[in-house]
Amino acid sequence: MVLYPKISGFLLAVAVWGILSAAWAADCGRCHAPGGFAPEVPGGLYASAHSGVSCLDCHAGAGELHTTGGVSTAGCGSCHGSIYELLEESAHAPDTSDTPSCYACHGSAHTVERTGTGRSAPAYAPAVCTRCHGEVVGIFLESAHGSASAEGRADAPGCLYCHGEPHELKPVEKNETLAPAGLPVLCGECHKGKPSTVDSPFTIPDPVSQLRAGVHGEIDEKTGKPNAGCTDCHGTHNELPSWVPDSSTNFMNVAAACGRCHEEERELYSISVHGLAVAAGLKDSPVCTDCHGDHNVTAIADPGFYGDKRTRTVAICSSCHYALALSTKFGIPNDRVPTFERSYHGVVSEGGKATAADCGSCHRVHDVLPPSDPRSSVHPSNLEKTCGSCHLGATERFVNTSVHDPGESGLTPSDIVAAAYIVLIVLVVGGMLGHNFLDYVVKAKKIREAQVNRSRTVTRLTPLERIQHAFLLLSFFLLAFTGFAIKYPSAWFFAWLVKLEGPYPVRVTVHKALGTFLIGISVFHVGYVLFTRQGRNRLKAIFPQLGDFKDAVVSVLHKLGLTRAGPQYGEFNYAEKAEYWSLVWGILIMASTGIYMWFDPYIQELFPFWFYSVVRTVHLFEAYLAVLAIIIWHLYHVMFDPDTFPMNFAWLDGKITEKRLLDDRVEYLKKLRTRESRLKTSASNREETTDGSGQGGAD
Repeated sequence: MVLYPKISGFLLAVAVWGILSAAWAADCGRCHAPGGFAPEVPGGLYASAHSGVSCLDCHAGAGELHTTGGVSTAGCGSCHGSIYELLEESAHAPDTSDTPSCYACHGSAHTVERTGTGRSAPAYAPAVCTRCHGEVVGIFLESAHGSASAEGRADAPGCLYCHGEPHELKPVEKNETLAPAGLPVLCGECHKGKPSTVDSPFTIPDPVSQLRAGVHGEIDEKTGKPNAGCTDCHGTHNELPSWVPDSSTNFMNVAAACGRCHEEERELYSISVHGLAVAAGLKDSPVCTDCHGDHNVTAIADPGFYGDKRTRTVAICSSCHYALALSTKFGIPNDRVPTFERSYHGVVSEGGKATAADCGSCHRVHDVLPPSDPRSSVHPSNLEKTCGSCHLGATERFVNTSVHDPGESGLTPSDIVAAAYIVLIVLVVGGMLGHNFLDYVVKAKKIREAQVNRSRTVTRLTPLERIQHAFLLLSFFLLAFTGFAIKYPSAWFFAWLVKLEGPYPVRVTVHKALGTFLIGISVFHVGYVLFTRQGRNRLKAIFPQLGDFKDAVVSVLHKLGLTRAGPQYGEFNYAEKAEYWSLVWGILIMASTGIYMWFDPYIQELFPFWFYSVVRTVHLFEAYLAVLAIIIWHLYHVMFDPDTFPMNFAWLDGKITEKRLLDDRVEYLKKLRTRESRLKTSASNREETTDGSGQGGAD
């Protein structure tokens, strides 16, 4: 209750002050009116930012009738003290007669505009700054940034965006944002993907990292600054897109821009065949950035640039001199790269000789000239000097030897020798393979005969099961080969197939046909195990049981020497069961993913693209798994297992010896013998019945 009268009194005082201020202003208007005794008050006062300020706030001593000398005008700092303090530390500090006053930017105190409007608006900054910086602003307005500002684009960088708030603006040499190290960050704020720069070539992925990764971003030990920043190449206020003829990054101006720091290289380039072509307006001719890069400029001598010296040099030069379109357009040979690689220099360089000559060693780098030019390093009159830089005492005969693969046209002696060796290798190695295959077959046959003679045999695989296995084996390996040939066409063991097939995709067609064939075999096998007695018996025997896990544990313990006896198995052991059901799983996965990829062009609208990518990944890695499992697991058990070597012959003759079953399948062997005994007894009974019936009929 006590507080209320105090608040009321305060509000009343404020109201009275406002009324008095308005009264004073009204009184000032009596004299300072059009045709009055004193100078007229500039128009717009009541619409300005100072509309709520009393005349007396700025003009002390004007409370009574006064003369001109009896009134003093307060500075802006009397109200805007904090801003004035910032201003005193800025480049606009009012310490000289040449320094702009508040009026220079904001206008008269009677017409000062509200913040964010008129001359205070960011888009209007160039018009304000031009009062002092007219020449610079004129250049800016013709740049890409200035054009965007003139169009009224809200995200266009004006003066204030780069230089900062005018009251806090620091001289360029003291402004960390505009320093060479800070410019990539400042420029990257827009050029990393703001709406106005999302389209190429404005958007640069992480320009800061790119610049710092190159030689321009390295810190100079003497100056402590980067070797070059954004404005060193693009200019400060006159940035223009590269397709504009006046742009410093236009292809015709790149050499001049780089030449500001690299004068010697620019002069050499200007007389080269490349520089002359650019000067003539040929955009296909290389400029500095085509070889060195642009934002991530890297020294050619840097080991991290294109790998080893030969690789990076050939990679740079081959982009033009191994391009069919350019060689055809300008009538230059397009075989310079392959003929170099077959030459002495190319061969020893590929072999690891770091000092071997590359393109630049002979043709030079910046001053590349045609061989017909007497100034060229490869002109006949200069060859002894050029070759002699590496080959001391090079003679005329030596230097006249063709560098790009001697005898490069027609059939060469090396071609004849290579052809002869190919024939020799085919005959010798082919003969070795044929001899060893015949030797293997004969010895394996003897081993099998000895096994059969020493022990009775029982049927392991029926003829129909062996046929299914043969088809599965053939389709599996052909599917693996053609599938990996599709994935890795450049691998040496698939390249010959890719070269033979020409424009028709034989690999894809054969792969699809084999996949269809495997699916057909699988469907037949399902029918076999479901609708035949033998098949149902096999399915029952190979179906996983809880005892299989116990057998696996006991088997491992026995192999480690922790148990005396190993497990006894039935018709199929745990390893054979795991392999069979893994095969079933693998075929289901490969068939389903393969069919999806086959028909993806027709059903892709039903699924997102990432689903196709996942399906393709599953198909590929399931293929890896299947091939490795066959090599590591299946081939071991049927060939390389010491108890089985040289192979399990059941896939050929369908038999397994009782001796082999006695090792770990005693119970299964007993079961087979019991079944065989029952079959013999049944057959004997049928014979006796038949004989008895026959005798009765005779009697």
